Amino acid sequence: MTRIKIFITHFLLGTLIVLSLSLVSCNTHAIKAASARSHGFDTPSATQPGAEYRDTKENPSNSDLQTTLAIQNTFIRIFEQAQPAIVGVIAYNVRNPLAGMAHFWDRIEKTNGTGFIFRDDGYILTNDHVVDSAERIEVSLIDGRTMDAQLIGVDPNTDIAVIKIDTDTELPILMLADSDNVKPGQFTIAIGNPFGLAYSVTTGIVSGKGRDLQHYLRNIILYHDFIQTDAWINRGNSGGPLLNIFGEAIGMNAMIRTENPTNPRFSGAGFAISSNMIKNISRQLIAKGRIERGWLGVRMQEEDDEVKITQTIKDSPAAQSGMEAGDIIIEYQGQPITSTKALQWAVANTAAGQVVDIKVRRGQDEPILKVTVGAMPARYTGQPQATDAMMKLGMIVHELTNSHIKRFSHLTKDDKGVIVQNINPKGLVAENGIRKGDLIIAINGKKIHNLEECNRAFDTALKTKIINITVKTGGDDDIPQEKSVTIKLSD
Repeated sequence: MTRIKIFITHFLLGTLIVLSLSLVSCNTHAIKAASARSHGFDTPSATQPGAEYRDTKENPSNSDLQTTLAIQNTFIRIFEQAQPAIVGVIAYNVRNPLAGMAHFWDRIEKTNGTGFIFRDDGYILTNDHVVDSAERIEVSLIDGRTMDAQLIGVDPNTDIAVIKIDTDTELPILMLADSDNVKPGQFTIAIGNPFGLAYSVTTGIVSGKGRDLQHYLRNIILYHDFIQTDAWINRGNSGGPLLNIFGEAIGMNAMIRTENPTNPRFSGAGFAISSNMIKNISRQLIAKGRIERGWLGVRMQEEDDEVKITQTIKDSPAAQSGMEAGDIIIEYQGQPITSTKALQWAVANTAAGQVVDIKVRRGQDEPILKVTVGAMPARYTGQPQATDAMMKLGMIVHELTNSHIKRFSHLTKDDKGVIVQNINPKGLVAENGIRKGDLIIAINGKKIHNLEECNRAFDTALKTKIINITVKTGGDDDIPQEKSVTIKLSD
């Protein structure tokens, strides 16, 4: 027997054994019906959809074949009952999800994804990267109807978005399971629109849970609680449900593991956002349209079940409380901290303005610091950091960092100002010769040292309709030089 045949034989045998154990106790029609009803399923009759799969002309007596048919019928029933609540999502003129804030004006003409209805009043879950900054969102239902959807709110930090459709007809929904009860080895069913192939269904198992892939995505603060699965998913599955054998959504498919994010070759691992995280985020998005998170302002690393502070950001809540690089975080509000993820989530769930006790180890001492938690700045949330003035001018600016100084040869460590991080090629500043990498050092004659001063100067200049911007640039020969441009703004 070849290796392939041996592998297939072992896989099928293992599957049959696992499911046989769960089916043996259900040896009467009454018990099967009661079990199905307890999980929200109707027991099929000969006239119900899918019933033709449950009876055969041969009426086989072979127990293995009967078990195989029972497995097959379970997957068919799950798909048929979930299908009406799953929708196709097309978003037009979407911001490139791989570009990040450094390329805010990079757009994609349209994206194709998936979503699923989770409230009967028309609320739909999908991924933020499917609908990010879309000009228009279109939803297609199983009955052939196509309608525009309203964007309710997005959270780039978890890649969750809520959209809504309005219809007079009753809408089917998918229930969100308790993902804390999910265990590796459980069966999974993924449904979505990979490559535009509507309502494709694949199966697999839970390969792992609690996955944190922060190192793998764009450079913002991310909050991950992924369920890993080997159920085949690909582009277009994003926003679709990952189901358990009861037809409940244990997660929302969000990404695949690839060797290179810009060249998405599937490597056998898919990841779904856990349903419990979805419940929490969707409630806030529906209530407020946004997520508000606490912020300390530290960089940290995890070593031997300890969280060490490597840097406190200037003027951040941590810095103002006296926290120092080298401190080991022992407790947050009396709760032991043993991982960066635990600290990150604890802070995120703290309201801005709340004073918390943080116990640290500093040498031989263990002081308790009183820290007033701040609101997370926009630059860490993945949301556009563009003021009205910046949008009118057509540029995104950023605090000057060491990475900028290393990247652009005309900058030095003694420079003060804000960096032009991205340019709208059709915007006003581009028309006046300002380029990405230029350092804004003055606005209307006022020196600029940081982003806050820049924003205030721009807001003031908006009222006068005239903005004079002085920048330090590399010039065509890459020799540092200063230049000023005057831009007139129209109403």
